[in-house]
Amino acid sequence: MSKENKTAKTPTAAAGDETPMAPHKKMAAEFAFRAGEFFRFLPALLAALLLLRAAELLSGMEPGTAFGTAALVWLTAAALDLYALAKYLPLLFLLSLPLLGRKNGSVTGLGLAWSVFLLLQMVMVQYYFKSGVPLGADMYAYSLKDIFTTVKGAGALSVPMFFGLAAALAAFWAALTYLKRRALPGLTAKAAAIALAAALPLLFLAPAQPGTLRGLNEHSLTLALNKPAFFIDETFDYFSPAGRKAVKTGTSSGMALGSLSEEYPFLREERTYDALGPFFNRADRTPDFVFFIAEGLGRDFSGPGAGLGSFTPKLDQLAADGLYWENFLANQGRTFGVLPSLFGSMPFGRNGLAELGEKMPKHITLLSLAKKAGYRVRVYCGFNSDFDNDRAFYAINGADSLTDELNFGPGYKKSTSWGYADRELITRTLAGEPQDGKEPSVTVLKTSTMHTPYRFLGQEAYYPVFERHLDALGIQEGRKEAYRKHRDIYTSILYFDTELARFIGELKKRPAWRNTIFVLTGDHRLPEIPMSNKLSRYHVPLIILSPLLKAPARIKGVSSQLDVAPSVLAYLSRNYGLQTPRRVTWLGSGLDTHPSFRNVQTFPMMHTKTDLVDFISGYWFLNHKTLYRLGDSLQISQSSDPEPLRAMTAKFGAFTAANAVVTRDNALMPEETEREVGAYVQEERYKLPEALSDDLAQGLAVREVRAPESARAGALAIEISFANPGKNLSPKFVPLAVLMTAEAKELTESYGLPQQLNPDGSVTLKLNIKSEKVSPGRYFLAVFPSHPDTGKAVGSGKYRIPVLLTGNKK
Repeated sequence: MSKENKTAKTPTAAAGDETPMAPHKKMAAEFAFRAGEFFRFLPALLAALLLLRAAELLSGMEPGTAFGTAALVWLTAAALDLYALAKYLPLLFLLSLPLLGRKNGSVTGLGLAWSVFLLLQMVMVQYYFKSGVPLGADMYAYSLKDIFTTVKGAGALSVPMFFGLAAALAAFWAALTYLKRRALPGLTAKAAAIALAAALPLLFLAPAQPGTLRGLNEHSLTLALNKPAFFIDETFDYFSPAGRKAVKTGTSSGMALGSLSEEYPFLREERTYDALGPFFNRADRTPDFVFFIAEGLGRDFSGPGAGLGSFTPKLDQLAADGLYWENFLANQGRTFGVLPSLFGSMPFGRNGLAELGEKMPKHITLLSLAKKAGYRVRVYCGFNSDFDNDRAFYAINGADSLTDELNFGPGYKKSTSWGYADRELITRTLAGEPQDGKEPSVTVLKTSTMHTPYRFLGQEAYYPVFERHLDALGIQEGRKEAYRKHRDIYTSILYFDTELARFIGELKKRPAWRNTIFVLTGDHRLPEIPMSNKLSRYHVPLIILSPLLKAPARIKGVSSQLDVAPSVLAYLSRNYGLQTPRRVTWLGSGLDTHPSFRNVQTFPMMHTKTDLVDFISGYWFLNHKTLYRLGDSLQISQSSDPEPLRAMTAKFGAFTAANAVVTRDNALMPEETEREVGAYVQEERYKLPEALSDDLAQGLAVREVRAPESARAGALAIEISFANPGKNLSPKFVPLAVLMTAEAKELTESYGLPQQLNPDGSVTLKLNIKSEKVSPGRYFLAVFPSHPDTGKAVGSGKYRIPVLLTGNKK
């Protein structure tokens, strides 16, 4: 122990002086002593945290990650850890203060407390691996029952994390024992106290960790984040007065169609245009509906142009005969919001309106209106529907029957603690559904197999299917390990695909199918497979299948789940006379059925139950305070343009203010709104505009890219059309095409000649893609107008354009 610490052992008197020490000096001396003890033992904790952090990075790094990317992740993680240490060191000291006394057992108590901290660190890391996002304030929005259900189904620790935790605890106690016997040279007690006091302002003034860093994709950045620091930052924000303040709003809700009332900021006239009607033949009676909500189904691994390759080949084949929205978004990053969004086009409140259970504000949904129109509403799910208050939502909206884990019936086997897998769910649904279709019905299915722990009965039989599918996708041998790391997830997707095809095949055999409209979407994209950007979590398919369809169509106009209920009700109102409310609280404007990429919609997205930070309007995406330009395939590029940032911030601010009023008053609409109904009048309905009328227009953009499905390496050429629909001369730009792997690793860049377009001008040109040295396999192109000097995007591009290189040019 240092000399300073030895003298601090007798705070009652100075050496050789029997005069009692003044109370404030005694307190200061005791504080200084404990500060010295804190820094004395801190190296043991830091060594353990270092080992645990190394295990986290090794476990979370994807196989095949380039050395430069891996090095950047490690350096970023080290920098963020040092930042978190500097910011939260005073807090750690204050929590440890009672255990830094002079008693013999104090070091043991400190060791036990810090061991608990290490265990909590491991829990936060494990949560991140299972959910794809660091644990934040969303923990406070779940009931203890929901938390227990989630933890029970989370699965086991990975091998690196298990050994990392064991090594961290062993190193910690070894170092603590050594430091107890022999202190390392370090700070004096006085210097330690001064250091802690100097760091205290950082606790209150230092900003949170960054939400975006150039050079790191979404997965790499969240892996590098310090998980305890993220949790503490989110907790402070959640419980701060600013986080709970309800802001009074005017009659602007930030949404496209405005508002009628300050008291009810989302109340507006029903103006949704029937965009679906032209695609359907008219039936003799109102059609039946099946809504299939697939847990975790994302566009990254399903459908045409899927970035990771499509693992739903049977669904893709079925979808080719239906309506397919390629650029479709869920409005929630977790399951909690899918029912209010899909069926009610509702705002979120503080933690998702379904969180309120039976106390949800009075609202209108597709289910409640269908029930009043004579539909039978039946619901099937394989898990306990008390989770996320699904049961309460269905009950409030008039469901006639609900089959879930609690009343599934005999003869079915559970696969996990969550409940029944998709095979059992579909078999049970087929057994419960009437075959004749004599009365109109709405059937809702909600799956759970594509969720942790990604296990189902007979899974081993899908392992060779998975390997064959990798070959069918053209995945190179060197990239297969990245897929095999998530084998249980991919086999769960293939299993879902098989069971879904079986379900639709059986429905087609029944007489009721002739009058059925089948609607499928994902509640959100599963998070365990790394995501390429901040929209990946929301990017899900929307597919409509029906024998009533006139012809199939692939749709590239951007829509979200908030648009589904308004469009379905407008279709039923115009074509089958369904009476719908004259005033509604829809956030959605209706589905966009445009065949080319565009976005004329405005809508919010809620990342977790406590994290409302995402907003889209036109060709712009706002995440926290960072602005991105929105492109085809929902690819995004960061923008520093101040005017769109200002406009988007104002729009999002208006929405959050309106949402805060709903939270404060727990009211969406007046009591009489549901009773004031009327018929569809074409002249009163608004078609979606060709473009937004504000300053969020697209500007310079890639209008079309024509690329061959396959080409020999060195012989790949594409044709690009650029357009400048604005009223001003476009910026000077260079056509740029980037050839990349499915993991977004850039392989080559190919440039065209510099261009500049007049107002409303366009140009089409051919570009040869550098691919001579690229191995045969499946790749993607990103094409956009780039700055002549920096190479950064200066307009909207098209991304994730699939190409297959078949061999070297002869």
